[in-house]
Amino acid sequence: MSEAELADLSDAIRRRGGAAFMHHAAGFVAEHRRHAKRWDLAAIARELQDTVAFHLAGSEEDRFEPRQIDAARERLAPFGVDIRLFAGGHLTTSEHPALLADAIRQLAGAHRVGQPISQARPTTEETTR
Repeated sequence: MSEAELADLSDAIRRRGGAAFMHHAAGFVAEHRRHAKRWDLAAIARELQDTVAFHLAGSEEDRFEPRQIDAARERLAPFGVDIRLFAGGHLTTSEHPALLADAIRQLAGAHRVGQPISQARPTTEETTR
């Protein structure tokens, strides 16, 4: 990361009350525990596996994500969820933006995003005949 990028991030943290982050982050854990059943990704993937493509990503050097990614792989493997671990720490998108951009392009290609539809949909007139 360049000096200018570090200065931008540092400035953004100071302007947005970065010193208070740890206090606010503690609530994040409690919130996740409160919503654990509703946010059960295995149940969601099982229910929607034929209608929604699931993709999860984390970063190698983040303090918690590798553990979470391992748990997700274990729980979601039966549902064909695409799970990736990127290089970098908690700010992978800032540290390695090309990795995320390449992954998005791969996913878009795999799901034919931006590709022409092979058969045009019938018009309303054609479907009422």
